[in-house]
Formats: sequence, C-alpha cells, structure tokens
Amino acid sequence: MSGISQVPYSSLVSQFQTGDIILFDGPSFESVVIEFVDKSPFSHVGIIVVDSSLSSKPLFWQSAGIKTMNDPLINGMRSGAQLLDLESVLAYVMKQPNSFGVNYSFCYRPLNYTRPSDFASQFDTYMRSVDGRAFPPTMEVMGYNYIIGQFKKAADRATYFCSQLASETYMEMGLIDSSPWPPNSYSPGNFSTENEKLPFTTGVSLGTEIPFSYP
Repeated sequence: MSGISQVPYSSLVSQFQTGDIILFDGPSFESVVIEFVDKSPFSHVGIIVVDSSLSSKPLFWQSAGIKTMNDPLINGMRSGAQLLDLESVLAYVMKQPNSFGVNYSFCYRPLNYTRPSDFASQFDTYMRSVDGRAFPPTMEVMGYNYIIGQFKKAADRATYFCSQLASETYMEMGLIDSSPWPPNSYSPGNFSTENEKLPFTTGVSLGTEIPFSYP
C-alpha cells in the first residue's frame, strides 16, 4: 500500500468501537504468500475491542503467534486466539525485521451496525469461550484448513488462523450468516473492499478502508 495517503493512528482512536476491524499488510515471507494466494493486499485481520472493564485503551482480538503480551482475559501470556493491547500489537509488528526495508501498513474499517445493549456482553462471552485456542503450528496446517473451507467443510476448532477467528466471531454475533461457508473458508482479503465476500446480515456492513500510520 505504498504511496497511499495515511492518517495518523491518533486521529482515529476516538472512533473505535467493538467490532471494527484492522487489516494488516505485512512484509514477511508468510504474509507475501498469503497475499499472493488470496490475491489481496492484506495478510492479517483482527477485531477492535473497546471495554473499559478490561482496559482504558483499545484492545485487539486476533489469532497470532505473539507470546510476549498480557491477555487481560486470563491475566497471562499465550499465543493463538488472544486479546491484546492494540497499540502494543501495532508497535510489535512495526519492529519485526525484514530484509526488504519494508514496514507493515494498516487499514481501519468501521463496523456499520447499531449495536444492541447486550452486544458487549455477548462479545465478551464468546471471546472467553475460545481465548487461548492455538494458532496453526505450520503454514501447511493453516493452508489445509483454508482449502477444505473452499469446499464448505468446517475445520475443527482446535486451532484458529486470523480470518477464521474473525469470521467466527462475526457469525457468533449475528453479523454474517454462518452457512453455507464455514469460518475457515474466509481469508484476510475477504474483509477488504477489494475482495470482500462476507455474507452480512440485514443492517450490517463494513465502512471504507482508512489507511493509517503508527505511531
């Protein structure tokens, strides 16, 4: 996404609501492979969580291999499905080494949806039910689970890749239909405007992508 005008993160943070998403464009080998297969500029997706009972700052619900940050749901550190401080995640990936001199870039998409009064509690209940499920141990496992999803076959819930967790979360919240496509059929690019295929329920959509810089 080089050359695209970016807004500062600080100018967006006050708009964040639970259910909004952030898309990542990464420079790692794994990211390049995902973006090539997906025909998308994005290789990672996660969901913003704003919950003052857990943190005074925005949190990020994702499935990833980060093992060094505290998850307030368990007050501990573990990889896989995890709830982490959003700014810490952004800072972490910006420090990841790459041999091409290319940094991560990010896009924010707001969830256009009139959230009911029990939205936050339902979201919290779902997160606690799967928090800590493992991240796929290899690209081969991730790829297999994604491929069988293209044949409408659900993967087991022992592991979650990023878009599998994001789509299942949206399904559990009633934001997208849960059939016929299982959560493991969705890719990060399916949350983008370029390659969107989310079957939104009535009254739900994602807003325009807003590229932003961090810090």
